[in-house]
Amino acid sequence: MIQVVDVSFGYPGQSKDLLTDISFCVSKGEWLSVVGQNGSGKSTLIRMLNGLILPNHGQVIIDNLRVEPNNLWEIRKKIGMVFQNPDHQFVGTTVFDDMAFSMENFQIPREEMLLRIDESLEALQISDLKYRSPEELSGGQKQRVALAGIWALRPDILVLDEATSMLDAVSRIDFFLQLQRLRAEREITVVSVTHDLSELEISDRTLILAEGKCVGCFSSLSVLRNVILREKYALGSTFLDVFCRALRKEGIVVRSSYASLSELVEDVCQLFVKM
Repeated sequence: MIQVVDVSFGYPGQSKDLLTDISFCVSKGEWLSVVGQNGSGKSTLIRMLNGLILPNHGQVIIDNLRVEPNNLWEIRKKIGMVFQNPDHQFVGTTVFDDMAFSMENFQIPREEMLLRIDESLEALQISDLKYRSPEELSGGQKQRVALAGIWALRPDILVLDEATSMLDAVSRIDFFLQLQRLRAEREITVVSVTHDLSELEISDRTLILAEGKCVGCFSSLSVLRNVILREKYALGSTFLDVFCRALRKEGIVVRSSYASLSELVEDVCQLFVKM
């Protein structure tokens, strides 16, 4: 579905490329998280997937189409992008107008357009916002509206550029629950830039970038279990890291971290069985 082959990118006049020799693949229906410190090149990389930025070297291939100027329209029919600040995506005076604008650009017939808008709003449980102004909405509502607008276009690939960074913890959980459900309905492919390590619990693999280079692409569960790897590349700690440190401080022998709470509970239960 997605192939990135030996991609490098740098702006004219810069002495050092922002990205160097990046290669990875994403299969249909897979969820790839992209993590790394600020300035590691994450946002630059995903903007190459739909041709917002073109590589200086290497190639990006989407569903057997090379991303290049003469086929960007076809590529962008396949990819929907949700950015960190949804305000930057709104152009209509109401939610309906905004969703309709994008669909009209893709020449979707009006009857089909109306059907898709209603279906998408209902799927995200925000039908009541249909005729509201985006300016009146909360951060969580704006993110759902942005996702509904993209969802109505029915892309094969969904790209999220820190799309939940403005949401509180409860809203983030709800957003991802909705996205998981929608993803299962259509088997779409997801590529998501994130600083929220809890997202790795629901993604399949994690690509780690450091100083514009690809450290590796790992199973997301292995990244969550590997504290040393996360510390080495300053990816941050999870709640379970902190909890495990507290347990060990109290003399309860557990691993340094776990991929999920259920894994930790299983180990703790085994400890009590052995007592």
